[in-house]
Amino acid sequence: MKKKTKIRLILLIIIFILGTILGYIIYTNYKLQESYDDKLFPKTYINDIEVSNLKLKNIDKVLDNLETELLTRKLILKGNNKDYTYTLKDLNISINKEEVRKKMIKDHDKLDVLERLKEIRKPSKKKYKYEIIYKSDDILNFVNNLKKQVDTESSQGGLIMTDTRQLYYQESTSSYYLDSEDAYNKIVAEISNEFSNLVINLYGSSDTPTDNVLLKTINTKVASYSTNYNAWISRGRNLENALNYVDGAIIYSGETFSFFNYAGPYNKRGYVYYDNVIGNGVCQIASTIYNAALIGGLEIVERYQHANELTYVPGGQDATVASNGNWSSLDFKFKNTYDYPIYISAYYGGGVATIDFWSNENAKKGKEYYVESQKVGYKAYRTFLHTLENGQEISRDFIAYTYYTK
Repeated sequence: MKKKTKIRLILLIIIFILGTILGYIIYTNYKLQESYDDKLFPKTYINDIEVSNLKLKNIDKVLDNLETELLTRKLILKGNNKDYTYTLKDLNISINKEEVRKKMIKDHDKLDVLERLKEIRKPSKKKYKYEIIYKSDDILNFVNNLKKQVDTESSQGGLIMTDTRQLYYQESTSSYYLDSEDAYNKIVAEISNEFSNLVINLYGSSDTPTDNVLLKTINTKVASYSTNYNAWISRGRNLENALNYVDGAIIYSGETFSFFNYAGPYNKRGYVYYDNVIGNGVCQIASTIYNAALIGGLEIVERYQHANELTYVPGGQDATVASNGNWSSLDFKFKNTYDYPIYISAYYGGGVATIDFWSNENAKKGKEYYVESQKVGYKAYRTFLHTLENGQEISRDFIAYTYYTK
């Protein structure tokens, strides 16, 4: 009996020990799985961000941060040889945060104790992927606003005169018209790809106007002449208006400039009466152009003298013009004998009227000119044109004989 009692005692001890061990195991496992009542299991990811052991109440915060990180990414749109940079927030997109949160909690809560222990002891990778959500109208509005920014009209090349009376040729520019449908489709495709590529090449149509090859050759002031006038009397208005009419005139090689065609008739808008004659004073501008043409070495086609000697140019260097209604009776003309076009810059300031001739640096072929006015009588003058090359005079040509009758 004593032996049996001893065996029973040993068995009871063993059972107690095993029960204690089993109870401990059950208790610790229960507590372990219980500790995950309010947090995510190991190896849990949202996209590629690990969120293992994250408190369930903090899922929203993580999703908010992921959305913020997404929306602050830079999106570069390339078009019309420019980069247009935006953030993804400008597309008014978002992520399906609530849907992801609900799925994560549902998957967490549906597991029983044993399944939980398995996910804790031998966790499998659990990946939750958010999706980018958008509204078509928002993307369309974005593209329409982008088009307003990207589209450019073409512009013809042409000569530009600066405020300081310097002339240059501005190249033509191409137009660009964004293909809105193509841009929309590419943006939506990148949304579907979760913006694996943040650089989008835009497509657009364009055209480039043809530049004026001849006007592009104009790069130098080849002649200039100025005369003084009284800016405080009505005659001054006539001079200034004539200058405005002439300013910007372009005479191509072989063409003849007519003062009347630009500034006449001298009864048109802007001209006023002075000394009982409407347009009185425009002759001074014709004379200023005449002298600029001489200095430029150009061919004088038509020139008439005044009846009386004037004060604003040397004797023999004046040119008069007149019109009868809408018809020219006396005109001043010169021919462009250069191989290049001539641009006339006509302007005034401080009682000084100035005519500049612009052309190519090779227009005068290395020659320079000056006018000699030689008095040969009480009211008579002979004018000559001196031609210099490399600083040496190579010719002295007779221009005109002028005799003033008054």
